[in-house]
Amino acid sequence: MLSRDAQNLYWMSRYLERAGHISRLLVAQFDLIHDRPTSDIEKGWRRIYGSLHRKPAGANLMSIQDDDFIMLLDAYTLVDDLAFEPSNPDAVIGLFGKARENARQIRNILSNEIWSSLNVSFLGMKDTRLKDIWSGQPQDFFRSSSISVRTFCGIAEATMYRDHGWHFFRLGQLVERIQLTCSLLDTHLKLFPIKEQHWEMHWGGLLEICVARGAFRRLHSVEYNPDKVIDFLVGNILLSNSICHGLSEIQKTLQIISGTTGSRQPNEADWYIGKALALIEYEWPVRDKANDVSTLNILKQISSEVLEIDTQIDKTYFNYPIQSTSGP
Repeated sequence: MLSRDAQNLYWMSRYLERAGHISRLLVAQFDLIHDRPTSDIEKGWRRIYGSLHRKPAGANLMSIQDDDFIMLLDAYTLVDDLAFEPSNPDAVIGLFGKARENARQIRNILSNEIWSSLNVSFLGMKDTRLKDIWSGQPQDFFRSSSISVRTFCGIAEATMYRDHGWHFFRLGQLVERIQLTCSLLDTHLKLFPIKEQHWEMHWGGLLEICVARGAFRRLHSVEYNPDKVIDFLVGNILLSNSICHGLSEIQKTLQIISGTTGSRQPNEADWYIGKALALIEYEWPVRDKANDVSTLNILKQISSEVLEIDTQIDKTYFNYPIQSTSGP
């Protein structure tokens, strides 16, 4: 297929995956605002901004201590920055807009169901501002935006023809999800070290953000043991949102796209995928679980390999050098 069409599909799914992730981060934060002391709320904001590698527009995160009034003002400002701020390239509204623009450019290859799902979601929220939802239940807006992403992906799963377009769509979704998960786990562990005592809701909330709480509770008890939570999100191959599962699916998808399925000829990104999977298979199980530095180092290495995978995908399929076929 045309490289520009493949690139639009790839980034459409990445933008939507990111929008759903940030929406779930905000839903989890609203749960903290309602139920937890201000010190936990402050850590929640730091988890969001740290994992997204962003600072609030025109400000820094300040300690809010025990001033509930200041805390409420900060919450309004920070939510606005994450969801509606035009200068924020990763604001939820902006991400839906970017995904829709990608879809508009390839409208001719998308089904009516896919286009309608995304178009309706975007048009339903594009004129919304925080002041319109703040006096009610603002978390419902972000639950709705997260559900809109899942609905869109479900429609794509059910209706897209399994040609290269589908595989590029799936590829973007997987790459984005792994990058976001690695960054979230890194920031979470720095804020909530395993050796320290924390409320279980912090770890249950982490699972909820990663859409893994229900699966975790089927495999384990209702007690959210930090070691088990981290292992589950990184190394459980049966969890569709785990890093290990995502890497395996990226490997299969790239083999299909490159036509190397069943052969020994690797594609350009295969070496980096192999390194990341080897880290999970061989180094992750034997790490010192009581030492967060050991865990963070492996997560950093995995994240680095995924960035290289993304680079190789871009170089191989989207922004490759044009070779002249004309004679001398």
